[in-house]
Amino acid sequence: MSNIEKKLIEYALNCEDPKINYEIAIEYDALNQIASAVSHYIRCAERTENKLLAYECMLRGGLAKKRQGSRIHTEKSFFQNAISILPLRPEAYLFIADTFAKITQNHNAYTMICIGETCSIYNNPPLRTKIPYNGLLEFKIKKLMYSKKIGISLLNDELEYLNLINIVRQIVSSNKPERDLMSALRSYGMG
Repeated sequence: MSNIEKKLIEYALNCEDPKINYEIAIEYDALNQIASAVSHYIRCAERTENKLLAYECMLRGGLAKKRQGSRIHTEKSFFQNAISILPLRPEAYLFIADTFAKITQNHNAYTMICIGETCSIYNNPPLRTKIPYNGLLEFKIKKLMYSKKIGISLLNDELEYLNLINIVRQIVSSNKPERDLMSALRSYGMG
């Protein structure tokens, strides 16, 4: 019996349990059955009293819609809902910034990145599952990208910008710890 079959039996016995809805959503998501996964992420978020679980469901629902493509407003709504559930967590700000950038709302993207960067300093409990989020480093890099798109120069000139990008590439390719990267960013007044 496959995992999804086991989860469906559990679901049939207790369809109101948020944990079961979450687990079945994860299984559907892994099978790339987006509509079913999203449906169960929503069911879990509606039924749980655990804000962190509801937040993660909204993130995962938004990421699923993002993979599906052509559902930009639905994707954005999931991330907005996540922010409304736990406004001091950074991940949803990163994802919604990327969504805004995709529809060329660059000022909104920059604003969300700035807010998310601020939230990334809080010591938040981990999510249940891994999501594509790389912490403060990702905020710093995207803040640079989005600032350029709206005409704000966080660095003095183009040469300095290219130099910083090369430093980031070197640090990432050498697998140095994040603190080395943060030290490099601080030297540019960004840490």
